[in-house]
Amino acid sequence: MSKLTLSDLPEVFVSFETVKANRGKVIYYNKDLGVTLSASELMSRYNYITIDTALESDNFLDRKVFFAERYGGDGISTNGGGGRCGFDGVFQLKGLGPNQLVGDRPRDTYGNSHANGLLSLDVAIYEAIWAEVINIALPYGAVRTVAVIDLEYDFEEPDKKHARGLLVRLPAVRPAHFIRAVYFKEMKIGSLSEDAKRVKKAVKKLVDFLPKNNHEVEFQDLNVRITLGMVELVTRYAKQFAAARAKRIFHQSISASNITLEGGWMDLAGASVFSDKIWWEGFDVKQYLTEYEPAIGSVRDMCFYLCKYQVMKVEESNELAELAITVFNLEYNKSLSLYNAAQAGFPLEILGALSDDMCFLRYSDFIYKVLRDDRHTVAPITARGGWTGYEHWIAKLYKQLLRQKIYQTKESFCWFSKDQEFLRGLIYAYDALFDLVLRNFEGVGGTYSGLCKLVSINVTRLNRCGSVLFSLQSEIPKARKAAELEDGKFGVDKLFQEAIDSACLAYKHYAGVRTLFWKSGAEMIFYDASNDCFVTSVAGREVVMTGTFSEISAAVSLVRSAAPFYDDVIEVFYE
Repeated sequence: MSKLTLSDLPEVFVSFETVKANRGKVIYYNKDLGVTLSASELMSRYNYITIDTALESDNFLDRKVFFAERYGGDGISTNGGGGRCGFDGVFQLKGLGPNQLVGDRPRDTYGNSHANGLLSLDVAIYEAIWAEVINIALPYGAVRTVAVIDLEYDFEEPDKKHARGLLVRLPAVRPAHFIRAVYFKEMKIGSLSEDAKRVKKAVKKLVDFLPKNNHEVEFQDLNVRITLGMVELVTRYAKQFAAARAKRIFHQSISASNITLEGGWMDLAGASVFSDKIWWEGFDVKQYLTEYEPAIGSVRDMCFYLCKYQVMKVEESNELAELAITVFNLEYNKSLSLYNAAQAGFPLEILGALSDDMCFLRYSDFIYKVLRDDRHTVAPITARGGWTGYEHWIAKLYKQLLRQKIYQTKESFCWFSKDQEFLRGLIYAYDALFDLVLRNFEGVGGTYSGLCKLVSINVTRLNRCGSVLFSLQSEIPKARKAAELEDGKFGVDKLFQEAIDSACLAYKHYAGVRTLFWKSGAEMIFYDASNDCFVTSVAGREVVMTGTFSEISAAVSLVRSAAPFYDDVIEVFYE
């Protein structure tokens, strides 16, 4: 059976009419998605807005029907679904104006309830950039943006004006499509409201929208299929949220409508690098540590509606919900241990084969205790080569553990803890895990020298993040201004590229015994531990560089400019 998409769920659609906006231009087009439309073709199909938000100069004769999506769950206030989005069977358009699913409450001018139906151009760019970042950083990625359209006029809010934009993105099926919008007021005809009818029909199809793992055998029994699908879904959520926590990525508004049935995230206006720099007065760090809870709540809600509309019996639905929670907790803790160990520089793929080993479990217990006191602070870093960004506080601990292991130095950990017994246990656990990883590393062609270099690279880059991701909100208006001055989109495209480069360096894991050393646009440098060499890659063409690090640095300017980023561990490359 072919994979189902949003188009296969017509029960959730409500049609509404739009008119062609005469102004507008594409300021970002994601060519990596393989979309065959030209920019002008995209404008002809998606430069549409609702009649009540149109300008007098817009083309009221050129009309197009879009479909709003009914969905429920927490996080949508009194709305009945996507109040400012429309789907045309191919892509979803966000910010085109309010539709019938805007809830019965006073329409604010801030768009907090999506009542005005508008989308700030800067927010559209921000969401599009973070979708690319999360697609790099997390195992199930995010719903990606196809294009961002600048409508070339402003809309007002009480505190400021905003440039109006449209965001064209890939469609997605969400848990919320199978959950009631209980606070949405609408006319009730007969025994069920339209929203209830939507859920009653949709939930009978849920089994066909749930994800499948690659090795799953097809079963005929409906309950077995639903169970396997739910287990796969919570497994994906567990891995996604564990990776986000270990890598310090914060969505800020997870709900049943901001996650997908593929395991990914969407609606990323609040996404950020998590640190104390983003805390506001009264902020509770538990909000970040337990950000996954609404995702688990959405699974419980889907189980409830499977029972309510007689797809499953009550006891079967309850058992499924309990099983899903149990599986999530087990997989989340396992994945969090893996990703935390990877933050210390160890190759993730090798760690995956060691997750049941006592050495790994002992180290994980110690790191769990270390991170219980996580300060979530970052230190500003400016490398000699010009790179600027921040380093997470725990990087110092990881680097000291590595340095003591490699060079047999006597590092001082008193800045971290005065508990000597705990420190001895931590050091012993780290050393034992390093030796275990080395044995497995050698089994796939690596060497001791290669592992030392690979871990040194990883522990540096994975615990730093470029300043662009910290200052993105302030950088976007500057990039738009640069694009206007240069009569093109160079400024915005450049900002996207900087963010993607930063995300690859800070978040991306690589298979086997290879890791990323540096990235600048299409040019990348990898370290290959199997041959103890560096490899340059430009637009897919690879060139292996042999020789000492000094010789390679002298010959390749990008290596030379990247080397200062690794000043804290640079001596390992000269051995």
